[in-house]
Amino acid sequence: MQIPASPFAAPTQRTDWHETLPWLCLGLLAGISFVVQPAKFLTPGLTREQLVSVGSTLFHVSHALQLFLVLFCAALLPQRTHQPALAWACVAILGAALTTQMLVLMPALDARLDLLRAGRDPGPGMQHPIYVALEFLKMGALIVLGRQARRAMPTTTPGGSL
Repeated sequence: MQIPASPFAAPTQRTDWHETLPWLCLGLLAGISFVVQPAKFLTPGLTREQLVSVGSTLFHVSHALQLFLVLFCAALLPQRTHQPALAWACVAILGAALTTQMLVLMPALDARLDLLRAGRDPGPGMQHPIYVALEFLKMGALIVLGRQARRAMPTTTPGGSL
């Protein structure tokens, strides 16, 4: 009679940090951009200006974290993937999108915030839709990078070694 494997048994496939890093980045990006930011508008008792100000602060902090993670990915991931050129392209997309957000869009959004704080209506603008599109672009690049890191993983066979 064969005893079934324990659900707590060691996996037959090794998982390394370079496989999990893109997925961690994806979770942080999605969590901050598409969960935390919209959820702040559910806070009672705060004005729109206060909520937008909190959002701006969160995005500035998020950008600092993302910059560190993009540099970390650039330094360590491409040489550990199945297709280094594709991994470099993903890192370049991440870097270009983040740079655009930090140097072009955030200053424009901060200027709109200053108008709100001064009691003026900034009117419609394209900064938010472009920002969101870049968030989705970064998420796509992270998914491709994560799949590349996964494919590069050495596997073991049950009862075997690397």
